[in-house]
Amino acid sequence: MGVGDGSIGEENNEDIQRHILDDLLIHRSGDHIANIVDCIYPSLLDNMYDPSFFQDRAKLTPKNVTIEEINEYVMSLPGEEKTYLSCDTSLSSNSMPSGMDDIHTPKFLNTVNASDIPNHKIKLNVRVSVMLLINLDPIVGLCNGTRLIIKKMGRYMLEDKVIT
Repeated sequence: MGVGDGSIGEENNEDIQRHILDDLLIHRSGDHIANIVDCIYPSLLDNMYDPSFFQDRAKLTPKNVTIEEINEYVMSLPGEEKTYLSCDTSLSSNSMPSGMDDIHTPKFLNTVNASDIPNHKIKLNVRVSVMLLINLDPIVGLCNGTRLIIKKMGRYMLEDKVIT
């Protein structure tokens, strides 16, 4: 998680050299995000209705910003898109000294990005693969890391199909 958040390492990490096996590299020029998506999900638009297509494929990057770029690209593909926003108010507590809630403004809360919680604003598309970030209902298998395909999108609810 520290690698994804960018909190591990030193300032000169851009200069670190590592050998990567040739069969793991994408040898294409042009839009690097489109090339990554095409490599992970070949013929994505033709296979969007096949949940088994997503079962053996995953995106893994060392930094969250890269996965956000990839997700933004995938969400830009044709399909019904919906934007969901997080709750952006803090819960008040009578035990807190007055004025403490002033630092938790909606503007501040909307900028919080962490590996284990979704961003304030997420765009979703029908037929797109998503991953649960919390143990929603472990008894029925809805645990952190469970992958699903979005089938329908409502105002506050999603209908999904488990693919893992």
